[in-house]
Amino acid sequence: MTIRQATEKDFSAMQALFAGARERMRSGGNPDQWGERKPYPDDTHEDISLGRAYLLVDPDGAAGERILGTFVFYVGEDPNYRQIDGAWLDDAPYGVIHRIAGDGRTKGILKAAVEFARERSTILRAASLRIDTHERNLPMRHLLQKYGFQECGVIRLADGSPRLAYQILF
Repeated sequence: MTIRQATEKDFSAMQALFAGARERMRSGGNPDQWGERKPYPDDTHEDISLGRAYLLVDPDGAAGERILGTFVFYVGEDPNYRQIDGAWLDDAPYGVIHRIAGDGRTKGILKAAVEFARERSTILRAASLRIDTHERNLPMRHLLQKYGFQECGVIRLADGSPRLAYQILF
């Protein structure tokens, strides 16, 4: 599995990954995190244009490259993380992972994204990584704890929806 930046040519494949993730969340008891439409197509286009959308790919697929997953990564302030009911582990610059989705068959998507983000964050002088998820996203919560993230509290999205906030220090 390798990681590369997404381009507009990857938009349809990314949308298919998001649709599959929405269905898996719904069937797993988490219908509200992404609802019927999130991540919004405009957000995906923006992530691509800003160079913060990434793909996990199998470069040796039988028919060429096979896309296994996608995620957003950047270093910088996330406006949704300014206020937290709880406390972040520190106030130093941080990296962020958002909109992560896999093909439903490939294991290790989050682990690969976290390792990539850790490496890039260190290069970009960020001291930690932050991520959030819905309280009903039990598989994600389990994996975040498995990979060393600490639950820090609850943040609110722009629409007021609560999310559990996690952070890992490097």
